[in-house]
Amino acid sequence: MPRLPLILAVVIGGLIVTDIVFRPNDPTPDNADVALAVADPGFPPKRRPYVEILPGSSAPLAGTPTIDLRARLAIRQRIEREGGRVYLDSMLATTDSMLIRWSDVRSRELSVVMVIDSTIGGWDPTATDDVVGAIRAWQGNGSGLGLRLVPKGPADVTIRWVPYIDSAQTGATTVEWGDNGEIRSATVTLALRQGRDSIVIPSYGRRRVAVHELGHALGLPHSSRDDDAMFRSSPQDAPSRRDQATLLLLYSVPPGPLRTP
Repeated sequence: MPRLPLILAVVIGGLIVTDIVFRPNDPTPDNADVALAVADPGFPPKRRPYVEILPGSSAPLAGTPTIDLRARLAIRQRIEREGGRVYLDSMLATTDSMLIRWSDVRSRELSVVMVIDSTIGGWDPTATDDVVGAIRAWQGNGSGLGLRLVPKGPADVTIRWVPYIDSAQTGATTVEWGDNGEIRSATVTLALRQGRDSIVIPSYGRRRVAVHELGHALGLPHSSRDDDAMFRSSPQDAPSRRDQATLLLLYSVPPGPLRTP
């Protein structure tokens, strides 16, 4: 089933602007210009976030076995029954009804590698501490899926830093996935500044965006509530109960397409 790439612009804790890019495993040009200012003192005023759907199409359901359609409907009904306790429905709304997560055949612990380049402008060695803290924040989640730092790649999740990304953006997550909805890899890019000439992002801001981006790397979509770490402008630096419940549900159902007539 063809996949529909997506880019979202989000604000973390009123400070950090991030993107999440869901795209198929095959390289897809990413030429969308997505930027969002922030609202903390000393920063530009906040602008309304928006979603841009990149070119893509949906496969027809002709020939789809009835038993498969019934299974898809059962999963949708389970998600609906959870109601406001979870926000997994937001993934279906932005991925052409594709449920995306890491495969069951993988270890229950995703490997994470930090690619450190101390020569980049504005490098701060404590930036790695913020990522370690973010990893710890996700440990012991209800899904049983953990994150484990490894000294070198290849790894499931790659984290790297850049002086700045573009405009007001300070973080980005790219998730590569296949036809069956299984995530192949995730790359998190974290900026040291909000822009070329902007101030350095403080440690608490780096931690917040790292927590949010690692949530995307685990497979979580955006939340609609500001007390969740996965909310676009959440001030949280740790996952909420609803974040945990959504992750648990995500790994309680199989990945793949959930489109029904």
